[in-house]
Amino acid sequence: MKSLKEVSYKDILSPKAMQSLSKQSADSLRQMISGDVRGAMMKSMSILEEVMEIEKPYRRELEQLAIDIVKELYGIIGDNAIEIEAQLTDNIEIEITQGETPVKDVDNIDDLLNSLSIGSDVVGGEAKRRLINSITQGAAIRGSFAFHLFKNKLDEISPQLVEKYGELLNSAYGIYDDDNTIAMMLAMLANNQQTNGGESEAVYNEAEDKFIIKAKALIFPILLQEIIKGLYEIVSLQGFSSDAERNKNIVKTTDLSTNEPEDIRYGKFIYDALNKLYNEYGSKDDREREYFLSELYRLPEAEFIPYIDNLIQNVLTPQQKRWTKDTFDEIQVDLRKDDTGLEDL
Repeated sequence: MKSLKEVSYKDILSPKAMQSLSKQSADSLRQMISGDVRGAMMKSMSILEEVMEIEKPYRRELEQLAIDIVKELYGIIGDNAIEIEAQLTDNIEIEITQGETPVKDVDNIDDLLNSLSIGSDVVGGEAKRRLINSITQGAAIRGSFAFHLFKNKLDEISPQLVEKYGELLNSAYGIYDDDNTIAMMLAMLANNQQTNGGESEAVYNEAEDKFIIKAKALIFPILLQEIIKGLYEIVSLQGFSSDAERNKNIVKTTDLSTNEPEDIRYGKFIYDALNKLYNEYGSKDDREREYFLSELYRLPEAEFIPYIDNLIQNVLTPQQKRWTKDTFDEIQVDLRKDDTGLEDL
């Protein structure tokens, strides 16, 4: 297979899967911004300034609310004692302190995986990593809309916020479904022109044996997005092998800023399909969603890519459906044992 620098989704997925993603993207473009890309871009910039001004006196309160929301909605954080550092700021550069290593750069991957309550060795490559990255982006974007669930708390700060957040996110994310906008973004990246609303990094502190999600953003919903992105970066470790050098080479050729626009464009629909599986096979325990993903990421690339391809088309084979059900069943049994304090049989 060619380097991922040259490989697009069309090189990874089947024509039918790409047709499904393209249709969903076109529908999203109409629904989120009515196809008005220029208007959406202007609106998002205008609303961003308004929201930042409203939020400024409440930044510390909103930072804690973002942490509380993500912990409440993603139980896997508590299971693995993952710490969160979240900041609303005009300077979104992430600082890595001494003793901390970005999780994708950790050498002792076996020990790192063993420190999680999920995972072990796995077989994967560049194409698999690209799809996992898209799921990470999709989960983060969908998660950024979680502010709707906490309207009452946000209304205490300003009754305008929830409506403005919705308008801003629809405008800001809707433009990623437009071909011309993607081309413009890639041209800007080629000229080192990049404007981000937030950044995140998942790091591992070896001395304290803990994961930390470091997230910074200009406004609250983007802070939610960045925290969730950091969480899913930790889950994505399940797609790595025990060969640290190979992992780093895969990251070097796939985790590119030039890949992000299309990862965002298609990732939200791939994540939607995966979340639909959780709704079908899972119980009401939200932890099952991320534990299932960790098991899915551990599949060899030769099984992982056809699974995602069929999932996008909504045509999982009987064998894939059986594996899905069995995996969810096993996760549910394990979680019940953990919650009741029973030892594994």
